[in-house]
Amino acid sequence: MLKKIIPFLLLIIVNFVLIRCGQRGSPTGGPKDIISPIIEESIPMNNSTNFTGRKIIFEFDEYVTVSGFYNEFVISPPIKKQPAYKLKGKKLILNFDSTFSKNTTYSIFLGKAIKDLNGGNYLEENHFVFSTGNFVDSLDYSGLIFDSKTMKPFEKGMVHLYRNNYDSIQSIETPSYFAQVKNGKFQFTNLSAGKYKIFGLNDINNNYIYDLPNEEIAFTENEIIINDSKDSSLIKLISFQPTNDKQFIENYSCKNKGAIQIKFNNPVKKIQIDIEGKSFKKDWNIIHWNEKKDSLLIWSPILSELDSFKLKLDFDGIKDTINFKLIKFKLFKDIPITLSHNMNSMSNSFKDSLRLFFNKPISSYDTSRFIIECEDKKEKIKFKQDKNPTKITFINKLKPAKTYEISLLPGAIKTVFGDTNKDTIHFHFNTAAKDALSDFVFKYDFSRIKSNGILEFWSGKKIKAIYYIDNPIGQLNLMGLLPGKYNFKFIADEDNNKRWSSGDYWMKKQPEKVYWYKEELTIRANWEMEIEWNLIP
Repeated sequence: MLKKIIPFLLLIIVNFVLIRCGQRGSPTGGPKDIISPIIEESIPMNNSTNFTGRKIIFEFDEYVTVSGFYNEFVISPPIKKQPAYKLKGKKLILNFDSTFSKNTTYSIFLGKAIKDLNGGNYLEENHFVFSTGNFVDSLDYSGLIFDSKTMKPFEKGMVHLYRNNYDSIQSIETPSYFAQVKNGKFQFTNLSAGKYKIFGLNDINNNYIYDLPNEEIAFTENEIIINDSKDSSLIKLISFQPTNDKQFIENYSCKNKGAIQIKFNNPVKKIQIDIEGKSFKKDWNIIHWNEKKDSLLIWSPILSELDSFKLKLDFDGIKDTINFKLIKFKLFKDIPITLSHNMNSMSNSFKDSLRLFFNKPISSYDTSRFIIECEDKKEKIKFKQDKNPTKITFINKLKPAKTYEISLLPGAIKTVFGDTNKDTIHFHFNTAAKDALSDFVFKYDFSRIKSNGILEFWSGKKIKAIYYIDNPIGQLNLMGLLPGKYNFKFIADEDNNKRWSSGDYWMKKQPEKVYWYKEELTIRANWEMEIEWNLIP
C-alpha cells in the first residue's frame, strides 16, 4: 500500500511545482538609479605636474555614454584643436594632436557630456586639473556680470583673461584663460599671479575671438591684478551689444497689398520714400514710426493697385531700393476693420482715458455712429486723433464703479483705403470704485547723476509711463493707480538723445548706466503712498 502512495504523492508535488513555474507575474525591479558616475582613475592623475603626454584617460566606476561632447567640453587655456575622443569599456580616452604649452596649468571641464548608461545621471565632479610644469597654479578670481539694459544677471558667454593688454588683443589672440558665465557669475581657478586684461564675450561663432558686430561684450579699461594678497571683492562687468553706426535696412515685410513695414538697425533721423517711375501731386502714403524711430509702417491705396513696384529710400544720406512682387497678395482694404483698446482688465482706472487702436489708418469718423452708454445713459462722444493714424483717444471723463458699453455702428469709421466698418463693433468694460484705487507720490533726487535722464514707470513687464528728467530734483504725482506691483527704472542719458545708448569698445565708451529703484513697490487698494528715491551711483 505504501509503495502505491509514495509515487502518487511525488506526482502531485511535481505537478504543483510545474504549475507555479508556469504562472505569469511582473518583476518587482530595484530602486531607480540616481547616483552619478564617478571618475575612479585618470591618466594623468588630477592635480598632477610635469605632464608631457598627448593622451588623457578617464576611467569611471560604471559604463557611461557621451552626448554633445564638443558643446560641453572646455579646456582653459584654450588649445588650437579640440581632442578626438572614444569610449572603450568604462574609459573615456581623449587624444590631442599637439603638445601642451610648457609650464602651464590646464583646467578641463566635461560639462554634461558624460552620463551613466542606465539612469541618465550626469557626471558631477567634472573639473580636472594638470600642469606641464613643476607646480599647479592655485589662485582664484571671480566676479559678476550684468545685462546693461535690464541690470539683471547675464546668462550667456564667457569671460576671458589675457596676459597681454593691447587694444585689439581680444580680436586677434585666444585668451590665456576663460571662465563660463552661469547665473551672472564667473570664476577662474588655477591661475598664476600677474596682471591680466579682462574681457567678457558672448562668442557666437565659438572661436574665442571678438570678430562679429553682434557679439555682446563687457570690458574694463584697467588691468586686474591677481596675487596671493588680492582684494577678495568681486569685479562687476556690464555686458552690452555694441551699436553698429552704419545705417542699413534690417528687414521688411508686406503681408497684404497696401501696407509695408520696414525695420532699420538704428533710429532714422531723416527719410524720403518714393516709388520708382511714378510721381504724385500730393502725398501718396501715410507713415508711422515706432517710439524708437527704427521701425516704419507705410500705408497707401496706390500700393494696393500695384502687383509689383520698386520702393526707393533715401535715409540719413543712404540710398537703397526694395523690390516688391505682390500678385498673389490679398488687398489690405478687403481685410475687415478691427480694433483693440486699453481697458482690458477686470476693473480699470476711471482716471485713464479710453484709447482705441485700429488695424488700419483712419481718414474720417461719423461721430453720430459712435455710442457710449453708461448704465443706459448715452454720453456725447468726445475724442482726439493721435499722431498715430491708427489710434484715437476719448476725452470723455470716466466715472468710478461703472459699466460702459461702446458701439461703433456700421459706417462709423472710414479708412484711407475707402472702406468702412460693415458691422457694428461692440465692446464693454468696467471701471474701478474710488476705494479700489490708490494715489502715489514719487519724490526723486538724481542730483548725483551728472546728466539728464529717463525715468520709466513699470507695471509688471510693461512700461506704464516714461518721463524725461531735466530737473534732477522733483516729484511725480501718480493718481488712480490700480493695485499691483510697480517698479521705477532710471537711465542716465549722457548723450542727451532721450533714449538708452549702448557702448563702444574701440571708443572706450561704456553703455549708459541703468538703475532700478531698490525694491518692487506693492500698491494696495485705497492707499496713499509716498516714497523718495535718492539715487547714489
